[in-house]
Order: sequence, then structure tokens, then C-alpha cells
Amino acid sequence: MNTDNWFSDAYNFHDGFACVLRADGLSAHLTTEGKILRGQWYEYAGFFHNGFAKVEFENGLKAFIDNEGNILGDERFLSAYSFSNGYARVQRHGDGKWGLLGKDGKILGNKWFLSVENFNLGFARVELSNNTFGFLDGNGNITQAFS
Repeated sequence: MNTDNWFSDAYNFHDGFACVLRADGLSAHLTTEGKILRGQWYEYAGFFHNGFAKVEFENGLKAFIDNEGNILGDERFLSAYSFSNGYARVQRHGDGKWGLLGKDGKILGNKWFLSVENFNLGFARVELSNNTFGFLDGNGNITQAFS
């Protein structure tokens, strides 16, 4: 029995892919055909959910990939959370501000905030400045600000 291609750990398939780990700690997405998606290994490879998975690169920055292994958008992020209601909360690595990444790879309204929450009932709470908050709608507009 050839064990050259065995993994140090493996997880169940989710949305058509299983997360697998090598002995060196790198992880990848295994297809149901037994192939590594695009042959790409990452510092971290998260589970696919609704067509996207979070990955982490050697430099610690994060991004999302689609089920073909394409990276979503052009930016890499300091922090990134799973998609919820069509958007993923992401933190820009330059200034630490937060935005909502859409499934089109763009930041909603091209707006960045001190903090941002997930969408709920069509709005996301955002921190505009210290102790000033508002609600961002699905078009990227601030609907109300309050302190």
C-alpha cells in the first residue's frame, strides 16, 4: 500500500470538498475525485460554504476562494469571517478598518469602518468614528447615525 499521498489529518466533505492537512501543517481542499483543488496548499484552508472558502497565506493574510480555486477579489485581509447574508466581514491590513466583502469580490459601497457587524434584517451596524454608529443598507448607504 502506497502511503505517499496520505494526509496527517482530514475532515468530512462539505459542499463538495474536504479539508486535508499535510505533515508540514499546510492545508488544502480535496475534491471528490481525490485531487487537490488547483494543487494549492495554504497555511489554513477553511470549509466551503455557499460556494466560498476562507484561506490563509504564508504571510498571514486571508482571502476567499470559489469552488474552482479562484481568489475572490484583489485584496488580502488581516481578518476575514464567513459569508453571512451575502457578505463577509473583512479587516483591511493597512489601517485595520472593516468592510463587507460581497460575492462579487468588491467591498460594499467601497466603504471602510472602525467596526462592522453582519447584516440582519437588511442592515449592518457600523462604527463610523469613536462612539458614532450607523446602519449600512444593502446598497452601501448609511441610513442613520447615532452616538
